[in-house]
Amino acid sequence: MSDVILAHYNPNLPVKLACDASQHEIGAVLLHVYPDGTERPIAFASRILSKAEKGYSVIHKEALAVYWGVKKFSQYLIGRRFILASDHKPLLALFGEKKGIPVMTADRLQRWAIFLSDFNYELQYVKGSENGEADGLSRLSIPTSEIEQDSDIEYLHFLEGKLPLDSLQIREATRNDPLLSRIMIFVNNTWPSQIEENLKPFYTHKNKLNTDQGILMWGYRVVLPEKMKSTMLNQIHENHFGITKLKQLARSYFWYPNMDQDLERLVKNCEICMSFRAEPEKASLIKWPQTEKPFERIHLNFAGPFKVHMFLVSIDSYTKWPEVFITKNTDALSTIEALREIFARFGLSSQIVTDNGAQFTSKKFAAFCAKNRIKHNTSPAFHLLTNGAAENFVKTLKNALAKAMKDPKNRSTSLRNLLNRFLFAYRTTPHCVTGKTPDKLMFNRNVRTLMDLIKPALKKKQIEDQQEHYRGTRDIIFKEGDPVMARDYRIINKTWALAVVTEVLGSRTYLVKLKTVEVWKRHLDQLIAAAHNNECTPNLRNELDVRTDETDNRIPTVISYKDDNTPQPALPAIQNNIEKPRQNITNQPSSSSNNRNNTVVTSIIIINAVANCQC
Repeated sequence: MSDVILAHYNPNLPVKLACDASQHEIGAVLLHVYPDGTERPIAFASRILSKAEKGYSVIHKEALAVYWGVKKFSQYLIGRRFILASDHKPLLALFGEKKGIPVMTADRLQRWAIFLSDFNYELQYVKGSENGEADGLSRLSIPTSEIEQDSDIEYLHFLEGKLPLDSLQIREATRNDPLLSRIMIFVNNTWPSQIEENLKPFYTHKNKLNTDQGILMWGYRVVLPEKMKSTMLNQIHENHFGITKLKQLARSYFWYPNMDQDLERLVKNCEICMSFRAEPEKASLIKWPQTEKPFERIHLNFAGPFKVHMFLVSIDSYTKWPEVFITKNTDALSTIEALREIFARFGLSSQIVTDNGAQFTSKKFAAFCAKNRIKHNTSPAFHLLTNGAAENFVKTLKNALAKAMKDPKNRSTSLRNLLNRFLFAYRTTPHCVTGKTPDKLMFNRNVRTLMDLIKPALKKKQIEDQQEHYRGTRDIIFKEGDPVMARDYRIINKTWALAVVTEVLGSRTYLVKLKTVEVWKRHLDQLIAAAHNNECTPNLRNELDVRTDETDNRIPTVISYKDDNTPQPALPAIQNNIEKPRQNITNQPSSSSNNRNNTVVTSIIIINAVANCQC
């Protein structure tokens, strides 16, 4: 290395700083990069490592070479762009210009990274064979009487002040630990090509491991020997922190493989910690079995006090139909009386769900349920979700009543009136679970509300439905003195007897008098009109003495008229025994007071077949 080849510093040419480290020395070369790609050195620098620095891990030694080289030639590098070359690739993650300082980086590396952040450089990785000048300087043993040393922060004193163990005890335990003693050798030299299973957790973090004063470090944390683990864990658990805080505290001072699992096991096995632990995660919700009919299962609960009153709330699982009773007592007797009122309207339930209130767990309530064969289920203490149907309705009820009481319009309205308004609105509003209103599921119809007034009238459809209902029926009005055939129930085979209407009792009920002077009460359905014949009618009215002739075997023939006045036989013709009537047929269409468009039915009786008819 003759000074003949050294180049003068030229601020207009690119500058490169190459650094390297060995087991005993560090070296740095400042070079100019010329336009043709050649490089010429400007200055060389190297020094021997101190006793403490020789105990550094490889990455710490390489980082020290970079830090020392930049600091050595800072007068050439400050305020300009330069290339920083190293053959140790992990430094790219620590000192790269686009990399932040890792949180777990050891303190000295963080200090060096902060120092380098004042410079404008590009960190490049070069192969060891291409970094010969710096590598040669790091292996050139030159004695020196003055060695620049960093005043390293003694971070181990935090452990000494916090824990009863000191660095001397940890150093001694580390030296006697068969695993950590081997790892310290690998950290200070090189790792083997074949990694044993117990070495893999440490090999994964090999770039973060270093040694300091005979103690193995992971970043700024002490790697605990096996002998010290139990003592250290018990010491940091003196304050009984939870798992999260305990992990944060431990990670601030030490590390070893599977430390988190040991901390979790420590807390879980601590009886004091477990007695004060927080609520566990909520269990997944499971629905009650689906009911198939109204009031098969009801949920009960008490709400209040509200204005010195208590509310007994009942909610049906199937229809979501609510019942609310205002009561001043919440004892078992009041509860049973309310249930009797509910069961009187809707029938007995098969199942009742309640909380563990005294009124529900009393002997009286148990006897009431047993007597009526009702299954009674209670929810676990202080677990409201089990009886969620009643609990949710209680919230809705209390919220609605509180709003109603605050409304100025309701100042003079009683609490019972407000409650009835709420129940009416709730029962006629579709429920979010069923999608239907409770009254629809309960009564299979929607009750009438004020909102129905805005809908178009259904009068026309109702008239059509009525016409369809009455189609094929008759609407006849009898007057006093009209001859009729009345149904005779004195004979097993029902027959008809000749009679005269003597009194009209109602629109469909009459008193009729027979020729035997008996008086019967008959409905319109039990009467048949007899024709008004000039010869027969006076006798019927006066003597009720109708004679028969050769037409005794004839039976009444009823002809019904359709809307188009076309006569239609209502009874089939009997070919053998019935002759055609010899008298004229008189039609008597019925008239209705409201002139409805019903089918007009006219009954025609053949006179000669009436008297003494045995049909």
